[in-house]
Amino acid sequence: MLAIEMEDHRVANLLFEGVHDTGPIMLWDRGTWEPHPEFEDIESCLRNGILRFTLYGERLKGGWMLARTNRNASRTVWTLAKLADRFIESTPDKSILEEQPNSIKSGLTMEEIVRDWATPKNKYARQTRLFDET
Repeated sequence: MLAIEMEDHRVANLLFEGVHDTGPIMLWDRGTWEPHPEFEDIESCLRNGILRFTLYGERLKGGWMLARTNRNASRTVWTLAKLADRFIESTPDKSILEEQPNSIKSGLTMEEIVRDWATPKNKYARQTRLFDET
């Protein structure tokens, strides 16, 4: 799975789901994480291009590794890989993204999020959009 590095964003946007200048955004999982003991200097690990950590999400759990795949692009691209542990799937016929493609927040698909953002169903949502665009 590829992950594209983004700038830090405000905590107020943590639960945002909709369409941003960078594309559609879905809240797919939520939880906490912690670095593996030998990777506690997170800034140094990211500069060196590798970070191992544990996820305690509603969907993703256990050990993971983030490895930088490029350095020269306009946005840094990382590979996110699952480490072998008790949470690894024993039958990789389908990925978790195929098994659980919908938002953990709204239950919507990415297509539904885009559709609802483009054509809000109620007057209040349309008015809110006007203020968001200024």
